[in-house]
Amino acid sequence: MWNNQNWMYNIDAYNQARAAQQEDTSNSPRYSEVTEFTEDHATSYGQAGSLSPELAALSLQPSPPSAANSSRTSRSRLGSLFGRTSGSREFRSSSETPNRLPGPSTSLDWEEQSLVGAARWPSMYNQSHTDENKDYCRSMYRSSREAGSRIASGQINSFSELWNCATEWRLGRLSYNAPGREAFATQREAGSVFNTKLDMQYASIIPMIISNSKSKRKRYGGPYLSGIECKVYKQKGKIHGQEIPLNELWAAIDQRQVAVKLQEVYNQDVDFEVLEDTLQRNHPNNIVHTDARYLSVIKGHLEQLFNQAKSPLRKREALDLIARIHWWAASAAPDMRGSAAKAEFAARALANAHGIEFPPFRDGIVPDIEAMLSSEKNFVERYSSFMERRPS
Repeated sequence: MWNNQNWMYNIDAYNQARAAQQEDTSNSPRYSEVTEFTEDHATSYGQAGSLSPELAALSLQPSPPSAANSSRTSRSRLGSLFGRTSGSREFRSSSETPNRLPGPSTSLDWEEQSLVGAARWPSMYNQSHTDENKDYCRSMYRSSREAGSRIASGQINSFSELWNCATEWRLGRLSYNAPGREAFATQREAGSVFNTKLDMQYASIIPMIISNSKSKRKRYGGPYLSGIECKVYKQKGKIHGQEIPLNELWAAIDQRQVAVKLQEVYNQDVDFEVLEDTLQRNHPNNIVHTDARYLSVIKGHLEQLFNQAKSPLRKREALDLIARIHWWAASAAPDMRGSAAKAEFAARALANAHGIEFPPFRDGIVPDIEAMLSSEKNFVERYSSFMERRPS
C-alpha cells in the first residue's frame, strides 16, 4: 500500500517555497468544485465500515516500482518538498527511456486554449466567458502540456507523481492566503463524509439523475425532509473482479414536494443555523461521494492503468486508457477540493504525452459529472463525443 505522502502535500512547506517566489494573486476557482467536507455522518446513507477481506487484499498489492525515484540525485527546491513528486526538472538520457512517447504535437488556437478545463454549466452558471476563467483555462492548457512532455521523457513515472503535478498547478492558481487553500492539497480521510448539495449550478444535474435508466426509486430518510420520493443512481466500478461502490446521486422526483416540506420546517421553531447546516449535508438532492476507505484500492488501480498508458500504444488504445483513468480519478475525488480539475489535468497530460491533442469539452459537458453518472464502459465509449471535436 502506498505511503500517503505520495498523494498529499506538505502545505506549510509548499507555502514557504511559494513565499520565496513571486506571489501569484490570481484566484480562479474551478466552478464545478464547491463540494463540502464534513466531519460527522448524520445522513441516512449508513456509517462507514471496514473493507471486505477481498478489497483489503487488493489495497495491499504493491504499487509498480519506479526506477526514477531511486536514480534521481537532484531535485528542484519546490519538487523536493513533496516526496515522490513531479517537481524535478532533470531530463533522462535516451538510454533510460527506450520506449519514449512522442510528446505534445499540434497546438490548440487561443480561443480553444481559453476553454480547456472550463466547467461549461448551463446558461446563468456558465463562467467560461469570463477573463478570469479564460486565464485559468490557458494555465491548465500550458501546464498539462508541460506535464505531457515530462511523461513522454520519463520524468513523470507514476500516477501519484502526475497527481502531485496537477496539485502543484492547482495550488499555483490560488493566492498565498486564499481561504481553504489547504483543502486543495489534502486527501480525504476514511470515516468522513464528502457530499455536494445539488443547488445553484448543480441543480442542472437533477434531471440527469431522474432520467437515468439505472436510477432506482427510493424514499429519502434523512432529517427534516424524510419521506420524499427520490431517484437514486448508485455508481459502481470493478477492480480485478471486485465490485467497488462509488458515488450515490440523489434527486427528488417532485421538487414542489421539497418546497412544501421546507416551508413546513421553516414554520417550526427551529434553530435556523442548525437547520441550514443540516440541510447542506443531508438533502434529497445530493451527491454522496465515494467513501474514502476505498481510495487506497482505487489509487493502486490508477497506478496500474497509468503504467499501461505511459507505454507506446495505438491511438485508440491510448484514448481508451486515458478515458478509464479520467473516469476512476473523477469518480474517486480523492482530495477535499480540486479533484475534478486534477483528473482532467491528468487526462490531458497523458494525451499530450501520446501526441494527442484534446480540444475543450462541449458546451454543457462537465466531465466529472458525466463520469459519476456513467459506468466505466459507457464513459469510455462516449469519451471522444464529449469534446467539441474528435481528438487529433
